[in-house]
Amino acid sequence: MKRCKSCGNPVDPEQAKAQDETCPWCLAAFTFGPEPVGNPATASRDPSKQFGKYVRTEKLGAGGMGEVWKALDTELNRWVALKFLKDEDPAVVARFQREARTAASLSHPNIASIHEVGEAEGRHYIAMQYVPGRTMATFPKKDRRLIVRLFRDAARAVDHAHRHGIIHRDLKPENLMVEEREDGWSVVVLDFGLARAIEGGEKLSQSGEVYGTAPYMSPEQARGDHLDERADVYALGATMYDVLTGKPPFEAGNLLEVIRKVGNDEPVRPRKINPRIHRDLETIILKCLEKDRERRYANARELAEDLERFLNSDPIVARPPSTLYRLRMRLGKRKAVVATAAAGLVGILVVAALILGGHDKLAEARAEAGTHVELARLKIDQIDQLMKVDEDRNREIDMLTSAVRAELTEALRICPEHEEACFEMGRVFALRGRTDKALEFFARSITLAPRQAKAYLGRAALNLDTYEELRHITGRGHVRQESEPSKKVLAQLTEDLKKVRALSSDVPQLKYADGMILFAGGRYADAAARLGEYVDLAPADPDGWLWRGHAQGHANAFAEAVESLTRALKLRPRLANAYVLRGNALYDLGRYDESIADQTRALDLDPKDAVAYLNRGNAKHMKGLHDEAIADMTKAIELRPKFSGAYNSRGNAKGVKGLYDESIADLTKAIELDPKDDNAHYNRGTTY
Repeated sequence: MKRCKSCGNPVDPEQAKAQDETCPWCLAAFTFGPEPVGNPATASRDPSKQFGKYVRTEKLGAGGMGEVWKALDTELNRWVALKFLKDEDPAVVARFQREARTAASLSHPNIASIHEVGEAEGRHYIAMQYVPGRTMATFPKKDRRLIVRLFRDAARAVDHAHRHGIIHRDLKPENLMVEEREDGWSVVVLDFGLARAIEGGEKLSQSGEVYGTAPYMSPEQARGDHLDERADVYALGATMYDVLTGKPPFEAGNLLEVIRKVGNDEPVRPRKINPRIHRDLETIILKCLEKDRERRYANARELAEDLERFLNSDPIVARPPSTLYRLRMRLGKRKAVVATAAAGLVGILVVAALILGGHDKLAEARAEAGTHVELARLKIDQIDQLMKVDEDRNREIDMLTSAVRAELTEALRICPEHEEACFEMGRVFALRGRTDKALEFFARSITLAPRQAKAYLGRAALNLDTYEELRHITGRGHVRQESEPSKKVLAQLTEDLKKVRALSSDVPQLKYADGMILFAGGRYADAAARLGEYVDLAPADPDGWLWRGHAQGHANAFAEAVESLTRALKLRPRLANAYVLRGNALYDLGRYDESIADQTRALDLDPKDAVAYLNRGNAKHMKGLHDEAIADMTKAIELRPKFSGAYNSRGNAKGVKGLYDESIADLTKAIELDPKDDNAHYNRGTTY
């Protein structure tokens, strides 16, 4: 074994030959100069610091997706920032890899580059450009012109990303690193790990995922609306505000209050906090922070150009809000009382504001109700998150549900025609399994906003579930004769899905709607394929995996159904229906013990699920546990006295036990409930 001629550490013979008998650590020190933090030579002797070809020397921080280390690439002899993924869930891994590839497509001197995306020792990682220096949060603020120049360069870098169809979504002081280069100070934009393609729009929250940092979020990002380049413009403005005043535009004791302020309050003018800020610079910042994104810079390039004009002492494009506009904003938010005896120009402007609708009662009511809707929406996302935890969190969920209903009830009291309040009320009832109430509020939302695709989609998803349940109760399976109730539900959900097709431009949403249309039409293999396209686009949506597995089960692709339903349960472990469906697929594969376990888990979550009792009884029957099977089927009938399928199965089980009279009675009842059930006729004939 060769040893390094500098530090004496062991060196691989081939490596020693190639590197003049110098270990990678000493070679790195020679190449990059002495390191102020971390000792690679020491780290090399600690196995816990080694990770594949990398040696970690210093933990740089941790975030929502994982932790970041400073590490040495021993093959290329360079320092990297090594980001590890915290959650190894397949859906999260897929998003992690997709977003890394997104960031890797960018090449700009002011954007931290991606060197490698990989997996080693069972952990996924990204090796990124290591940027020595200080973040904008800690960089000295004395030279204001330098600060403005750095923000101009950051805006140019963000514009480069925008031109490649990417938005950052989490710009803040900690994601702007300032380093000293040969030509002076330079800024590097970090962590495009939250970046997403702009195409099709992007929402803050999908299936419970929340992105971004609240004090720097635009109002539309905080609401969960579709995002475009102007969300990053807002975040750059909020970051400039923080760096130049020492505090973000909005602060509060808790996240919800920050979100409320972002959506409803106006920021304190920067010069009131720091009078040394130039008026033109204040105007630029406030233009970035406009609530209405139509009033902001259209993109980061326009912001960079105005900052360049400021640096060159040229007139800037941005203009302070007019007196009329400020008056209308105050009226709309009830922040001022308009004097009735004003004179001169101010009086004329007040009258103009009133004529232009600033005092519109409906607009005031909608704005006030909207605050309650936004708070409710955040709580609904919390409910969704809690339902993804594999433990009993019912008390917390119940408390949050009550809080949501209180917020939305107040919103509808203030503004009874608020379609978003109706939609969110429908959404929370749907999450809690209250289909009747959810349908009622989705219908109200549709009446108030007939061109809102999401309410149609919400109602269609519930109706498809009801449609399947009606067909299961009758025991007809997939025979195309329909009962009148199922025909009515099928007609409504088909009409709603066609509306979604006509109104929506969101590609994943359209794939989901297409899959449900095919499912309702009995084209199960096609439905599974289309829903497969949907989950490729939205891998974190448990409902997509659930319906894909459901379709695969109907198409007799039982092993694939088990796989899809397992994905759904990994995303939402308390999804009772997924256990029922996976148990069905396991039954069809002859894996009866596993089927019984899944149906039992479904009953733990929903003790009134008659279908789960019937399915568990069928699996027990196949194992020869006839008494236990009959007990489960009897429970299914107690829960649903007109459950023809349960009478059929119980009659069959009793026949096997030799209880022929009881068997014939049950099978006759099944036929009375559903005269077209060929299976019940066959079983009764066999019993006779």
